[in-house]
Amino acid sequence: MTTYPFRSLIFATSLLTILPPVYADTAAGSMACKVTKQRIIETTDGKAAEYSGWEGGFKEGDILLLKYAALSQSIASDGPNLTIQLRDERTDEPVHVVLSSLTKKSPDNRIYTHVSKDIIWAENDIGRLVLKRYYKSDWEGLFVSTPNAIGLASQIFAMDCRTKIDRIEEVLKILQK
Repeated sequence: MTTYPFRSLIFATSLLTILPPVYADTAAGSMACKVTKQRIIETTDGKAAEYSGWEGGFKEGDILLLKYAALSQSIASDGPNLTIQLRDERTDEPVHVVLSSLTKKSPDNRIYTHVSKDIIWAENDIGRLVLKRYYKSDWEGLFVSTPNAIGLASQIFAMDCRTKIDRIEEVLKILQK
């Protein structure tokens, strides 16, 4: 009976030497983005309507939190992973989330992510988020939602973002490996 814990330790140690690491390098940053303008256009029964926001949703002047992170390797993929998410700071509800193991268009053209020193781009079936640096750690951006068959409505909003945690350079290094 005394050899059982010893066997478990040997098995666990040997397993760790043959499995790839769960991750190698990570970098994550964030920005506080103030909604500076928002419009929603919807069509119902052939009639278009325009709104300044969704009922109960964020409005002009509200702050959205943008988080981005890169992971050099994971069990799910052999290359780097990039995650970009935009959340409503009041409710912590996601506005737009793109999880991608790609830094280019996916084979079915449904997901695209790109990060450079001055551009952050995240696109999927839900919409497109594009941010551009305009001064040191200040960014401006647009989000455009994609209408679908459930509801013919599209949302567009502009943002002015301030860096909270700047890790763009570290993210770029991970993605270029």
